[in-house]
Amino acid sequence: MVQGPATLNPEHLQKRKASRHGTPARIASSLARYSLAGSLAALLLAVIEIIDLQVHLSPEFNSFRERLIFAAYFSLCPVSGAAIGLIIGVVALAGSVLQTFTRKLLTGRIGTERRVEVAAAAVAAAVIVAVFIVQTQSKAYVSGLIIEAQKLPYLYGRLLKHQAILIVAILLGLLVACRIFWRLARAVRQMSPAIKALWFMGLCVVIGLAYYVDSHVEVQLYEYTLHRSMFLLCFGSAITLIGSGYFTRANERAFSGRLSRGLLVLFVALILAGSVFTFAEFGSNQNLKTHLMTRTTQAKQHFKIVQWVLDFDRDGYSSVLAGGDTDDRNPAINPDRAEIIGDGIDNNSIGGDLSEEQRTEWFRERTSLHAPDGPVRERLNVIYIFIDALRADHLSVYGYGRNTSPEIDRFALRSIVFDNAFSPSANTFESAARFMKSSYWDATVESWTEVLGHNGYNVMLFPQRRYPMLKRYVKGAHVDSNAKGVDLPESIDIAIETLSNVPKEAPFCAFIYAVDPHRPYARHSDFNFGSGNTDLYDGEIAFTDHYFGRLFEWLEKSGHLNDTAVVLMADHAESLGERRVYRHSSQLYSDQTHIPMIFYVPGLASRRVQDYVTSVDLGTTILNVVGAPCPEQYTGVSLLALMKGEPFVHPPIFGEQTLREKEFPNLRPEQYPQPTDKKFMIITQDGYKLIYDRAAAAFQLFDLKNDGAELHNLYDQRPEVSLDLKQKLGRFIDIVSASRPALADEAKYKFEY
Repeated sequence: MVQGPATLNPEHLQKRKASRHGTPARIASSLARYSLAGSLAALLLAVIEIIDLQVHLSPEFNSFRERLIFAAYFSLCPVSGAAIGLIIGVVALAGSVLQTFTRKLLTGRIGTERRVEVAAAAVAAAVIVAVFIVQTQSKAYVSGLIIEAQKLPYLYGRLLKHQAILIVAILLGLLVACRIFWRLARAVRQMSPAIKALWFMGLCVVIGLAYYVDSHVEVQLYEYTLHRSMFLLCFGSAITLIGSGYFTRANERAFSGRLSRGLLVLFVALILAGSVFTFAEFGSNQNLKTHLMTRTTQAKQHFKIVQWVLDFDRDGYSSVLAGGDTDDRNPAINPDRAEIIGDGIDNNSIGGDLSEEQRTEWFRERTSLHAPDGPVRERLNVIYIFIDALRADHLSVYGYGRNTSPEIDRFALRSIVFDNAFSPSANTFESAARFMKSSYWDATVESWTEVLGHNGYNVMLFPQRRYPMLKRYVKGAHVDSNAKGVDLPESIDIAIETLSNVPKEAPFCAFIYAVDPHRPYARHSDFNFGSGNTDLYDGEIAFTDHYFGRLFEWLEKSGHLNDTAVVLMADHAESLGERRVYRHSSQLYSDQTHIPMIFYVPGLASRRVQDYVTSVDLGTTILNVVGAPCPEQYTGVSLLALMKGEPFVHPPIFGEQTLREKEFPNLRPEQYPQPTDKKFMIITQDGYKLIYDRAAAAFQLFDLKNDGAELHNLYDQRPEVSLDLKQKLGRFIDIVSASRPALADEAKYKFEY
């Protein structure tokens, strides 16, 4: 179906097909050419990627030996490419045979030869499309494209109604595009030199642009739509380029002369040797494994294809290439499974079997740290300042070179500044569920604003924007209708006016939300650091800082600094180009999780706290500061002892990042066509941080005290530390999976309650 003739003459087409598919030897030769074309295309793209990453990943390779091993891993790409080429050949051959058979059946029955050709092509195309629809991976890919596309203006919510028709149309369009390009590739010999040069140049441009988008745009997001599309475009263009250069009839003889059988055997031997090495060695170096499974574009897809083919129990995880499945004969055991308490099985392949005693002890360790001391002062007012997507290291008070936060700096001089505070997630909806309920998941427990409301506090929410999200978690709060949908200056003015007139009979709790540092960034002429992405982000911080200066000034002039505790914190941070990422919601590196946390409490001296803490501690600490009772289910600990400068050992802190694509309000989570990826982290008080990427089954160990940029993966260099943290993190994952309520809603949309 896809394979075309050397000429566009229909009669010649029929004769050539009859000849070409007449003997098994010709069929085998044709399939071998497709397979070789796929292998060479994958090899071409592998070379491009190796060169790119050898430069880009230079600081993260530990030795020249690692560079060589990393390059050797790419030998698997031509093997996978050969398999893809073979599949393309089989589909092309089957389509061609089906089209010829249909043509014979219809000849003389439906009119002209033209009608016969069209009908035969339509039948062949319909059968091929039907096969791809039955294949779950291809159907899920196309469904994901449709769901993503309907987020666009004018298409919002309209495409799902016609999903079945659109799936057929998209697959048919891809099939037609493949046929057109392959026929053009085989017709290169008929082109003039100028047209031929333009054709080759165009293919090279498409390959370059597709690779650039794949490796630079929304990295580690849209894996199953944007990046899979760029992989297909890149590989398809590369195989077309190979076909144009070597597989036209005009070049067959020259090709055979240049590439002798001995060289071909040597090429195959080298590729197979590298592949055998990769199968045997991959996973023994977690630094290289992580780079390949998270930082590559083409190679990652080939590895996933191999793992998918060799996933023997079809549970989404393989035991080959260190895929994370410890029992590939049992689909009930894989990293995605929830841990079942006391069943004697390590259901999720990490942490071992969980007993009820171990879970109880884990909770007891944290609940015992809820209230190590009495309150600073009962009935203190509370102001909580929530600034979205604010990086700690872009505030002057945290050592940033630019003067982005003079007002926050002055406020910090009289406050307790936590230098190493981390968010439990790099996504607002996950992190808000945690810091509002002082839990490591969306627990069925009251938020700390609800607790204050039940203890006589007048709780007020000043949402600026994103009110629906805040309403989900800031329970028990009264919202002034004038405070919705306003800009930050108006929101601050409304808050000051409201708090100035609040009745004195009851203490108040004001929850003030600021969204300005969140993408997209706006330019502020009064806070202009430049036109680059980071410049605009810094300008948004300075703008936000300036207007919160009004609130700090009011607190001082009104005398409320004597009776009001103030907390300034972010939900998560923001990547600004680290690892080619320019947003949040995708990673647990510090550029997305290291947040500012500043407490001002009347009567407590200012200090800097170096201990590693988490925003999960927020609710427990606020309730402890004002003397309100703390729910026993809270897993956050009180930071009051650290704020007083008293001895205190904070237990390890954890994080969990969910990467679920295709979120849409009309689509329930279980209807998402693509899998949900998870990442987890643990940070201990000695500064070691372990990140576990469940989809890649990869681990990264960083020494935050000596490697703040997290460039050097020490997992294999510090085996004792790695094993200890892996066991602790595995226990956390077990407890979360066994304890999270079935109806916990930590995604963007809410369906059950």
